Formats: sequence, C-alpha cells, structure tokens
Amino acid sequence: MDLLFVVALAATGAYMLNTQQQRRRIVLLAQHLQPYQIERLMETLTQGYLRAMGEQDPERRQQVLNLLASSEAQLSEQFERFAADFRRVPAPLARASRLALGLPFATQLLPASTFDMREAIDVHARGIARVARNDAGLSPRDKAFT
Repeated sequence: MDLLFVVALAATGAYMLNTQQQRRRIVLLAQHLQPYQIERLMETLTQGYLRAMGEQDPERRQQVLNLLASSEAQLSEQFERFAADFRRVPAPLARASRLALGLPFATQLLPASTFDMREAIDVHARGIARVARNDAGLSPRDKAFT
C-alpha cells in the first residue's frame, strides 16, 4: 500500500512539473508571436487559395491569386522577423523534445532526444519565403498547395 502511495505521489509530482514547464514554453512562444499577425495571414491565404482553386474561370482564378500576393509577402516578411526575434532566445530555452510523451526535464536529462526550435523556425521562414517568391516556378495550383 505504501508503494502505491509513493508511485501515485511521484506521478502527480511529475505531471505538475511537466505542466509547469509546458506553460513556460507556451508563454515564451506566445511572447514572441504576439507582435505578429502570422495566424491571421495564414488563415487569409488558406481561405483565398481555396476560393481561387474553386473558381472555374481561369481569369477569375488569376485575379484572386493576384490579390493574395500581398498577403504572401506580408506572411514571408513577418515570419522572417519572427525567426530573427526567436533566434535571440537562449539555447537552453529553445530546446524542444522529440519524445512523444511529455517528461519533466526531458530537455536537460535527454539532450540527444531534443532539437533546437530556433533552427526549425528558420527552416519554416526560408520555406515560406521560397514559396512566396515562387523560386521553383510552381503552377498557381501547386504553389497554393505548397
């Protein structure tokens, strides 16, 4: 009976520590995302692409896509600024676990199972910029899906 109590106490403690660490990471990310309109721009682009791809008239489709060009440029610019801001986060705070299960202190105890979130955000920023510029010369449909 005492062993069950100790295990329950340890599990509760681990859960509370993990929740606290997750909140800190969420707050850190929210603080860096707060000045930007990335989510709104992504929603605008998604809705616009869906609308454009639903148009039967190619001329009308191109008009809708042309209207989205400014949102694409804004998203690319804002995400690049976000990535630059997030690069200033200290390395220990920017580590994220690859484990499927949230464990307290996983980034400190299992550093081999972590990655640098700053690098992941940089990859996304470069990808968004590349698609916005259409470096690959994608068709409007393929660009929208990318």
